Amino acid sequence: VSGWNPSMITHHDWGRPEDEDIHIILIELTKRVLPSLTEQLPVLLDGQLPDEVSIKRMSRDAANWIARQQADVMAEQLHEAIANCAITEDAEALPSAMVFPASLPLPAARRNIYGVFPPTNDDLAEVEQRMLVDEREWLKERVYKFDSDQFFCGRFDATTAMNSEELAFAKALDRTEFVAWWHRNPDRKSYSVKIVRGEHRNFFYPDFVVCLEHYPGDEPLIRLVETKENVKDAARKSKHTPSYYGKVLFLSKDQQRVRWVKEDGSLGDEIDFNDLSGLRDWFRASIPQQELA
Repeated sequence: VSGWNPSMITHHDWGRPEDEDIHIILIELTKRVLPSLTEQLPVLLDGQLPDEVSIKRMSRDAANWIARQQADVMAEQLHEAIANCAITEDAEALPSAMVFPASLPLPAARRNIYGVFPPTNDDLAEVEQRMLVDEREWLKERVYKFDSDQFFCGRFDATTAMNSEELAFAKALDRTEFVAWWHRNPDRKSYSVKIVRGEHRNFFYPDFVVCLEHYPGDEPLIRLVETKENVKDAARKSKHTPSYYGKVLFLSKDQQRVRWVKEDGSLGDEIDFNDLSGLRDWFRASIPQQELA
């Protein structure tokens, strides 16, 4: 695919806070509590002020109480601060080709990078019905090595399968002229695009990578689309914006319509699958930071 490094991901790496980290947080909270505590103690104690050691102990107790009461909020703020320091790294390269049974041909897709629409869950179930276990061994990911090169053959599996709404969106992308190409991004593959969450230690994997012209004649840019049933989860995932890809577009089904999800979790305008100009307008308003620099 011209103009795309297919393995760019936004990445961070951390575990749970260490005891030393918690100690530092409590010290900082104690410092912030101390001025207010010193100001209020004379009011609470009829003008009397305890000695300095007692005041420090009270401020530490207050800091510990706040930490216990606000543990979830503090955890989200900590992850948000870490996410703001995220860097972009390379994942492994995309497979050179994808394998699927010839007896179950996938529909052609002129703008998909592999030239077909990925299978549905029903298609995958059909594979298990038609092929024996030993035959399905040929559908596993394999690397074929040659003298000076290698050929990575991937597979369409449950991480790439699409439901009916995702398939309808993929078909809309495929017939849209300002879309240069699109790719179904699988979950948890070594070559997947994965994005840092701003409120959680885990990553998430947007459903679609879409390269499109934001304005007629412009160089196409790569953007990300995630389809969600849970709008609250979409709002949480949108807390971090990767600088390379820009804001992720979250779509959610509302009755028989599909609408984009706002940052507060409410639903925005309807996305018309017969005319994706509304989707294009959304992307125009959120061009990646690297393009604005």
